[in-house]
This record gives sequence, C-alpha cells and structure tokens, in this order.
Amino acid sequence: MTVGQPLFLPSGRPRYWISGFDRWILISMAVAGVSLIPLWRFHPRGVEKSRATIESVRRLAPTAILFPGEGTRFVKGDPIDIEGTSEPGAIVRLVYAGQVIGQELSSLDGRFRFRILGLGVGFHEFRAVAIADGRGIWSDPRKVVAEEPVRRVRTKGAKRQKAD
Repeated sequence: MTVGQPLFLPSGRPRYWISGFDRWILISMAVAGVSLIPLWRFHPRGVEKSRATIESVRRLAPTAILFPGEGTRFVKGDPIDIEGTSEPGAIVRLVYAGQVIGQELSSLDGRFRFRILGLGVGFHEFRAVAIADGRGIWSDPRKVVAEEPVRRVRTKGAKRQKAD
C-alpha cells in the first residue's frame, strides 16, 4: 500500500482485497469460533427455580393388582374381590373395558380393595390407576375367567357314598 492513497475507491469498495495469508487467518478464526459454540452456556433467569422444582418431584409407589391371580377362574355371578397396592392416600380407580367402574382412596399403607358382582361368562380384564400428585400410575392388566357353574348330574343306579 502506498502512502497517501485512500483505502476506499470512489464507488465505496475497498481498494485492497485481503491477501491469501490474511484470508486463511480469518477462516481459521471463524472455524474456531463455530467449534466453540457447543461449549457456550446460556443461563436464562429462573433456571435455578426450575431445577429445584424438578428435584422436588418425588417418585410414586407402583400400582399393582395382587388378587385375583392372572387367569383365576370364578363361577359366573359370584362376587370377586380385587385387591392391590398403590401410593398411600392416592385415589385408585378400577377400569374394566375402558370404563371406570369403581373409585376409592387407598389406605395409609397403600392397599385398596374393590368388590365386583355379576360378571358374565368369559374373559375379563381389569386395570387399576392410582392418581397422586396430579399423576396417574397404571397397573398391569389382570385377566380373570368367569365360567358357568358345574352341574352335577346323577345317573340312574348311582349309589351315594357315606362320609367316614
């Protein structure tokens, strides 16, 4: 560059372009800057408050149907007691065929119990959902079978045996 010459042409463009050496220095600085972006941390206001909220969320006890066992067979029309455990003090709803058929509050030790009457013949599936702290915890489905009562048919000539 000569002394006394203006840096810019009358059109507004620069008189001298960046040389090859200067161009590679600028490119390497740009690459270094882009590679450091993942290391940059942005901390908006209120982050500490939201972290405290996340840490204060407690883990709830699982919901489970304990009785009757899977595949238990019952006589049609007999009452069935469905018992299980959940989060203590939670609202427990019993669901059958996608419909809530009962609701109660679990005890202080987390136990609940429902009595079902009048199941027809066939397979039936129940689930329980415990609602605590605005969250629902579902149990695994429990399937039972209701059957026709067994009829005892006496044939002619059959003798009764006496009990000892």
